[in-house]
Amino acid sequence: MKINRFIQVTIFSIILSFYSCGGEIKIDAYDNYLSDNYKNYEGIRASFIDSLKQWKKDSLMSVSMVFFDDSWQVDSVLLFNRDSSRFYTTLNMSRKHNKGLSSELIKGITGAKINNKWSFVFEESRYISRKGYKTDIYSAMSFEELSYISHTGAMSRFLKVDKGGQYFIDYNEMDNYFFKAFGTLYPNIDKIDSVLLKRIAAYKKKKIDIKMIERVKAKRLNSVRPDEPETSNKSWWGRLFGKEEVGLFETEAWKNRRKE
Repeated sequence: MKINRFIQVTIFSIILSFYSCGGEIKIDAYDNYLSDNYKNYEGIRASFIDSLKQWKKDSLMSVSMVFFDDSWQVDSVLLFNRDSSRFYTTLNMSRKHNKGLSSELIKGITGAKINNKWSFVFEESRYISRKGYKTDIYSAMSFEELSYISHTGAMSRFLKVDKGGQYFIDYNEMDNYFFKAFGTLYPNIDKIDSVLLKRIAAYKKKKIDIKMIERVKAKRLNSVRPDEPETSNKSWWGRLFGKEEVGLFETEAWKNRRKE
């Protein structure tokens, strides 16, 4: 009985800490980084967008997730390593065309400068549940909301804030991400670059069937929004205390995120 009581208290504490930590909205570091750096790399970002459009036009399997022009956006923040030979950003996808979904997709992107030319490689995928961010889980997130999740999640390991509130890029962490993971198999930069170029070449060999694209489009456009979850499906926290759940993007903190 004492053990069960301990477990209950522990679970309660974990959930309480989860609910109490959502009030702080951190956007200053990324706003400052954009204002200081965007003009220096907007041409590289535009080049990546052009590549995506061309890969889509060529029906490459690697961009099969990008079927609708208005449902994806390359994040405005590109984070570069120390010698500007690599950058990291995300492709943010608002899955609004499939009305039955309750999640979004954020895909990591690496830019690699090889032989004085930028090449682009897809990295990890993150499915982001709308629960906790929006009360209406069948309503798609905006690109600003998706960017916030990208910045405070995937990018936060690289762009950090010091004790004085100033942002800085953790170059050691970027080196770990870009190079040291290859260290044992590919001990020098030329071999790492070769691996990346082979991966990019492989993208162009795998095409998705045009008929499949059309089927996916039709399925998404004909999707139906599910009924709202019943009250009985709410968390025990909501049933116990009867408090209306408010998503992060519906809070006053989010609405006032850029106010002093």
